[in-house]
Amino acid sequence: MKRLELWRWRYFDPARRKHMTTRFVHSEADAALQYPAGATKVEGSPEVRMAPETDEERAAGSTSAWQRRSANGSTDG
Repeated sequence: MKRLELWRWRYFDPARRKHMTTRFVHSEADAALQYPAGATKVEGSPEVRMAPETDEERAAGSTSAWQRRSANGSTDG
């Protein structure tokens, strides 16, 4: 499993001419793409998620039968 650190960000909105805080959390890479003029992390807002890296990890954590298909195509396991 891959560990994701997501934060809320503070950035300057030129249309509104004031500093804003994101409603949703972003990774550092996503924030750099979304706010190229610069954004700073809001301290105390980290959210850590564990995300599956492989199809096997994704299927193991699935609660949906169609994602847990066996090699022969049945959902029996």
